[in-house]
Amino acid sequence: MEARGKRQDMPKRIIGLTELAYNFWWSWHPDGRMLFKRLSRTAWKINKHNPVKMLCEIDKDTLEKLAKDPIFLKSYDVVMDKFNEYLNNESSWFLRNFSKKKSNLSRFFLQSMAFIIPFHFMLVG
Repeated sequence: MEARGKRQDMPKRIIGLTELAYNFWWSWHPDGRMLFKRLSRTAWKINKHNPVKMLCEIDKDTLEKLAKDPIFLKSYDVVMDKFNEYLNNESSWFLRNFSKKKSNLSRFFLQSMAFIIPFHFMLVG
């Protein structure tokens, strides 16, 4: 594992779980939450529904099994397609409201970082 809580040994087939875990998108999409829960209901509960922490602590064998499980992979592919569509959506609320207003964009990111940095340490610390 890296110092920032990202696994070095994540199977390539499900590597997208790492990016998904670090984006709050999963938290407001039931399919996203359920995908992490399907990894391991016990780990999901023990880690208090924290996907970053759970991915750091779940054993490699479990991840490798899931990376070959057709039922899990079907759910994974559906969720990742929706997530990638969201990331690539050029008409999102954020882009409509901030993309052309550079001063607002800077202020938005500064305000976001004031929230995200302490939250990150809470997650992995």
